[in-house]
Amino acid sequence: MQTTTLAAGRRVGMALMAVLAVARVPDAFAQGGPAAASTIRSSGQGATLLIDDGARQASLSVTQYEPEGTVWLSFSSREPHPVDPNLSIYTAGDGEIPAASFRMDGATALLSLTTPDTLPVSSCVADDTTGDVACETGGPVHFDLTWRTDGYRTERGRASGVDTVDTLLTRVRSQYGFDSAVVSGAWDGRTVSDAAGWLSTYDSALLFRTAPSLASMMAALPGLRAPSGTGWTAARAFAQGAHDTTRDVFVNLVGDSLQGYVSVVQDERAPLLTFGYAYPDPADPSAVVVYLGQGRIPDGAFSLSAASARLVLSTGPSVPVLRCVITGTVGTPGSVTCGPAPNPVTFDLTWRADGYATRHETSSFRVDEGTSLTTGHHS
Repeated sequence: MQTTTLAAGRRVGMALMAVLAVARVPDAFAQGGPAAASTIRSSGQGATLLIDDGARQASLSVTQYEPEGTVWLSFSSREPHPVDPNLSIYTAGDGEIPAASFRMDGATALLSLTTPDTLPVSSCVADDTTGDVACETGGPVHFDLTWRTDGYRTERGRASGVDTVDTLLTRVRSQYGFDSAVVSGAWDGRTVSDAAGWLSTYDSALLFRTAPSLASMMAALPGLRAPSGTGWTAARAFAQGAHDTTRDVFVNLVGDSLQGYVSVVQDERAPLLTFGYAYPDPADPSAVVVYLGQGRIPDGAFSLSAASARLVLSTGPSVPVLRCVITGTVGTPGSVTCGPAPNPVTFDLTWRADGYATRHETSSFRVDEGTSLTTGHHS
């Protein structure tokens, strides 16, 4: 058993995911890029469950990917300790499951499974008064759940877009659907009755033309360097907008043993700043220091035009910043200690359009809820 000191409690796990998340990319790119013209098609379907009965909170999602036919299950739950009211029990798992354990048609879905050894399960006991958490490998979890659509809410949408990066042109077309459902059955011996859930489907096609070489792509990356003296460079920065009601910029920060991101979203309210970055702990090279922050900033701290953007700010009370020190390997689990950052974080960043990449998107969706609400959207 390993012990985790979690001063910020339940916020830390979700926040760290934003910094440490890893996205999968098509295998074609691992081979140096797609051919002069190629298409990648993917589709899938899945089911989701949410439980919040006051004492217990839980979520579960299961997705079937095509054409691979693989099925992926993710779940987490929190419930009071049966003896000590100051303690809570957390259980979570994420991994591939046998394809035969999940079946879905247009209106129903069934999950029948006892988690295999290949799907790791973590079980943690948290002290809600001190923030201390003790975790260990959990035992198998059994699911016997049935989803049935209830007709209360449906959503159908489609989107298309064109990306141009150097000489690589990518076209994407996709469509999706959501249907609300009621879920019943059992979750590890606990009865689930008329819980909220939904069934989903998606289908997409990506067309690639004229892939550049890896060398030409690397050579075209801009050399923008943050003027704060941190030594960070922007591997790629994006600015986008929709009907001029919401516009945002994003930048990946990379450097020697450094990684992070900065995002600013500008809408009808004050700009929303979100950031996270990590670097080796100078006091302990085996540990990692992570800073995370989010909050509304003054209008004057951020400006955005069609070709450039500027952020000049030292964080204040409106942008709480969390500082965490991670030792070991997160997820095994490792050890995390968090608390408010001792000093403000200062930004002086400039974005400039370089013509290297462009993106144009259109999307539409329709939502029908109950007997009286219909919402449509096109952008």
